[in-house]
Amino acid sequence: MYCEDCKKEVSVIKNEIDKYGKTLTYFSCRHIFAQTNIPDQGKAHELAGIKKKGQKRFSKKYKFYSEVIFGEKFGKDGNLVFINRITDRANDFYKEVVQQGENILRDVEEKLSEHFSRHK
Repeated sequence: MYCEDCKKEVSVIKNEIDKYGKTLTYFSCRHIFAQTNIPDQGKAHELAGIKKKGQKRFSKKYKFYSEVIFGEKFGKDGNLVFINRITDRANDFYKEVVQQGENILRDVEEKLSEHFSRHK
């Protein structure tokens, strides 16, 4: 075996895995080599949105007439959830559906003005 730190030929004293999943290799020169194993498989999660820009009818804080957001993201508990949200300022409409697998966690359909007054 070759030690990167001292640039010498060394022998391995012991190998172990720590509590974080790193593989630690102890060399005879007293250096430690830590190796992290990352799984080859991964899954991408995407949250996409579409906005329809407005003219000068609304204030600068709200720069769109309507917005649609859909896709997957991680929820507050760390589990993956699917979100479908529609915000329509021109028609004063708000709808949001959040589901985890087959379970619907949140299903809200109301006037947008009522929705914002609740969250202030």
